[in-house]
Amino acid sequence: MSRDSEQKKFKNNIRFYIMYGQTEATARMTCLPYEKLWNGEKTGSVGIPISGGKVHIEDLNTGKKCHAYERGEIIYTGDNVCMGYAESYKDLESGYNNENILKTGDIGYVDKDDYLYITGRLKHIVKLHGKRYNTDEIEDFLESVVLESKEVCVTGDDRRVYIAIECDEVIDHQMTAYILKALIKEYNLKKSEIIIKNIGEIPRLHNEYKSKVKYMKTYK
Repeated sequence: MSRDSEQKKFKNNIRFYIMYGQTEATARMTCLPYEKLWNGEKTGSVGIPISGGKVHIEDLNTGKKCHAYERGEIIYTGDNVCMGYAESYKDLESGYNNENILKTGDIGYVDKDDYLYITGRLKHIVKLHGKRYNTDEIEDFLESVVLESKEVCVTGDDRRVYIAIECDEVIDHQMTAYILKALIKEYNLKKSEIIIKNIGEIPRLHNEYKSKVKYMKTYK
């Protein structure tokens, strides 16, 4: 939603709330106070935990709790977390398998005021030379900093990061060198670990967000 749309809603005396949740936690885990959205103080945040809930960030390598602004998996704790998963009626006898803890599979961080920001999905993490990289974060970096006018899709495996740039023309050597230099500087990636190609159109899901489809075979 654009800033103009947000302002219009407030001028019409409509309060717009951004929330974050998952089915396993009965849909809602955090909520952003509308005034924080209106004044721009917490733009991009999904808010603070609902009453009775807690959020912390867990380091992907050590499993330890992260400090403010350090990225890791978002962990939610609260009485609204489901008991577990049942594949048959016998599973209903097993009790609270989740112990009120939900490992969301989302990547993010909290700021100094404990406001939560989501930056990607755990399944979009690749591990190269012992270090984990968030392909959503790399994608955002390329689109917002390096290639401001082009759509990019980034995926990867345990050997390489694959970058597909949405354009009809072939990516020339000068542009390739520019992208490589930016990625090596920002993420300390090796040149041999980065594959760049052009693609006429990035596949997207038929949903309201037009989400990019990250099928590895599309970009290799």
